[in-house]
Amino acid sequence: MYKPRFQISPLLLRWLTEATELRAWIEHSIVDVAWIPLLQRDTATRLTHSSTSIEGNPLSLPMVEAVARGEETGAPRSAVLEIENYLAALQRIWAGSDQGPIGEMELLKLHARLTKGLLSDNKCGAYKTVANRVIDARRNPVYFPPDPRRHDR
Repeated sequence: MYKPRFQISPLLLRWLTEATELRAWIEHSIVDVAWIPLLQRDTATRLTHSSTSIEGNPLSLPMVEAVARGEETGAPRSAVLEIENYLAALQRIWAGSDQGPIGEMELLKLHARLTKGLLSDNKCGAYKTVANRVIDARRNPVYFPPDPRRHDR
């Protein structure tokens, strides 16, 4: 039979009692998480605004918030549709998947969701077949010739 070589001191007994009481208090506490849905909505609208504005979407953050609430903004339909698609794609990502991590097919489905109504059907959820072009503010192509002095390319 095990016989430990220590004595329970008053200090150790007090710590054990406090730990037990804290554990019981935590287990029986009702955590009010009413603010979590508000935080999730705020996060979704900020992510949507940031990501779509990088791509040239003209809507401001308050307008993105209005679109997320289902309100009319008077903005161009394509800009609103891009926001709606992005919010739907975020919901799909956050909902998770039974198949585990996002794979190639799921990524193409997300692309289809993001571009629905914005690109032709044959381009939604498919890989690009042409290279990107860089254009200036006047929509003129910009060509960057390779610099023979640079060795970091």
